[in-house]
Amino acid sequence: MAHIKIDGWRNAYDKIVSSKYLNQLNYEEQTKRYIASFDEYKDLVLVAVKDGEVLGYSCYNPNNEEYDSELVSLYIKPNYLNKGIDVILVIDIQGAINIKNLIPTALFIFIMPPDMKTL
Repeated sequence: MAHIKIDGWRNAYDKIVSSKYLNQLNYEEQTKRYIASFDEYKDLVLVAVKDGEVLGYSCYNPNNEEYDSELVSLYIKPNYLNKGIDVILVIDIQGAINIKNLIPTALFIFIMPPDMKTL
């Protein structure tokens, strides 16, 4: 997931954010941050996986004061952009929040179909 975030930043913010900043982003450090915050955020992250490969993930805040929920971040591997994964992760956030409200101990596992037609 650290690779997806950092590669996503480098892809999306090239020529917007300084290259010095983007180049100093570190996979190992990002992985450590994810591990350290896992218990706090584990129920607020949806992950898209296909054939054992993580294709992307989204994070949400179910306690937004102004809205029912808030999409905080959405990261997709660059080679999977525009293939519907982002739409699935965004739509599934609202469904996940509804289920979490009914069943607080629910665990979410999202499995990607082999193609959009099968979906």
